[in-house]
Amino acid sequence: MKKDIERHVFNSLKEQYLFQDLPTDLIDDQTDFTIHNIRDIHPVLPYTSIVYRVNFFSFVFVKSGTGRYTTDEQIYTTQPGTIYFTNPGHFKSFEWQELDEVYLKLFSIKKPLLYSRRFLSDFRMGGILLLSVPEERWFNTQ
Repeated sequence: MKKDIERHVFNSLKEQYLFQDLPTDLIDDQTDFTIHNIRDIHPVLPYTSIVYRVNFFSFVFVKSGTGRYTTDEQIYTTQPGTIYFTNPGHFKSFEWQELDEVYLKLFSIKKPLLYSRRFLSDFRMGGILLLSVPEERWFNTQ
């Protein structure tokens, strides 16, 4: 992300989607928790987002899709098996070339479970947890 790019800050997913002229009918603004398939939001591909910061936690699981995710000028490839988590306060953007099953979960910063001392210390420094999980282990509970 270049320094001269305009960066936007959003306090809710609905606020972010309204600004970007994206559909908001899947968002219940009466709850602090949201989950949906990103394919339902971005039917036209490829898609490149604006550079933005949110004041909530986000968790993305890529079951079937490809793209790139950028946070604080670090670029990550997203592909099947990618899981990433970011906490509030980081500037980010993303690009999607393919979207079939890519799930977005959001938690507001008001959720007490997310404010445990251990949780915050794990994510305060880097702000992102990025995992690549082999497909054969996606739903293996053993």
